[in-house]
Amino acid sequence: MRYGKGVHQNWILSTGLERDSIRYFSLRMLSSQVGHLLNEKNTENEIQEALESSMKNFDALIYNLITESQWRSRLQMAAERSMEPIIERAIPVLKNRFQPIKIDSSLVVNDLIKYKHFMNRPRVKERLITERETFLSRLLESMSARRREFSERLSSGDVPMGRYLTEIAAKIIWIHQ
Repeated sequence: MRYGKGVHQNWILSTGLERDSIRYFSLRMLSSQVGHLLNEKNTENEIQEALESSMKNFDALIYNLITESQWRSRLQMAAERSMEPIIERAIPVLKNRFQPIKIDSSLVVNDLIKYKHFMNRPRVKERLITERETFLSRLLESMSARRREFSERLSSGDVPMGRYLTEIAAKIIWIHQ
């Protein structure tokens, strides 16, 4: 089989379709994340409607060089024009969750995972940069403290030995406690 320019171009188009469809589904996930964050079901529906109206009368499965720019403009229209005011309302709520007084590292990590599509928006990144930096520094401190504590406990040699357990099994049980 001979590979020519057409094969390379099809590969580029398929990666473009993949990239734009990932962006579209990220925006769909964003609607549920913002709705959950604000505790407003109508906000979720509002974002869904904005996204659907931007893609209205557009066949998303036809993807070529001509429709690639249409994909991007429609996603841009949905993301920036329609969702920006809603995202602006959600940023203070998320900022409040990351306050240094209220930080519990395991809960914040869960929030970061839960709201990853929301946190990945450029506008949100720039508005929450200080909170992210503060959280990351506290998380690094916590991890290094745990690592030191673990090393100290291992070096102290106070690992309890079980009656019928091997040394390795006893250490595994001790670590889990």
